[in-house]
This record gives sequence, structure tokens and C-alpha cells, in this order.
Amino acid sequence: MTQQATAPEPKRFDCDNFVELLAHLTEYESLSFPITLIVGGLFVCGVTITSKEYFRKLADDVKAKGSSESEDVKRTFESFLDSVAEIASKPPKETMSEASERGHYPRFLHLMEVTIYSATGQTTTMEDLLWRIRIDKIDGFSMGTLNQAEEERVA
Repeated sequence: MTQQATAPEPKRFDCDNFVELLAHLTEYESLSFPITLIVGGLFVCGVTITSKEYFRKLADDVKAKGSSESEDVKRTFESFLDSVAEIASKPPKETMSEASERGHYPRFLHLMEVTIYSATGQTTTMEDLLWRIRIDKIDGFSMGTLNQAEEERVA
């Protein structure tokens, strides 16, 4: 008898199941919501977006901001980002429940409108800042953002 090679089981990261569900809802249902993530001692606040939106915005930002690099390097990088955005923009081949049944789990959460708070209280906010974080690196989270809490307290 010959043995058939079997595909290895998909690796499931050790992460919060609810964060994993939020990543699923963002990626497969295109739900977007404000969230605060705790990552390595930083508070990262933003609004969730799909990987498709993330890579498209990244490609558009690089094109809009230009570069001090040579034109050849710039065109190559823009072409690469366009290719990634094109691949990411293809509709999922399966529904969220089908993906879960097959063991396909999102590995990353993507954010836009990001503000980063350090433990010392310093903040970094950039108008077009995007953030891509591996979900197994998230230490904690809260729905909503610190920005919202601050705005509500001042109002």
C-alpha cells in the first residue's frame, strides 16, 4: 500500500477567541468599528478595516506622498503594492463559517485612523497612519478608542 501525503493542519495561533471573531467579522463581513488594542505596553487606538482596504490605502499613500528614492525604485515599490492590493481585493473564496470550519483564521487585524499611546503618556497620531498587527501579539483590547473617551469627558 502507498501512503498518501496529507496536508498539515492549519496552524491556529494562541490568541483571544473574541479578538479572532472581531478579525473574522472585519475581514469576511466588512464590519468596521473603533477599538483600542494593548500591544507590548502600547495602547493602539483605531478603526478596523479589511486587508483589502489596508493594502489599497497603503498603495495610494505611497503614490501620493512620493519618495526621495530613485524613480525606478519608486515605480517598483508602487507596482509591488498595487499587486498586493489587487490580490487582497479578490473576494474571499468562502464564507466566514466555511473558513472557520476549515480552520482558516485571520492572522492580522488592520486599523486606520491610528493613535498610539505609550506608557509614559506620549501620543503619536498621524492623519494617514495605518496599522497591521498579528492577532496573537495582542495582549488586550477594549471596544472604542481612548480618543472617544477623551472627547466624551471634555464634552
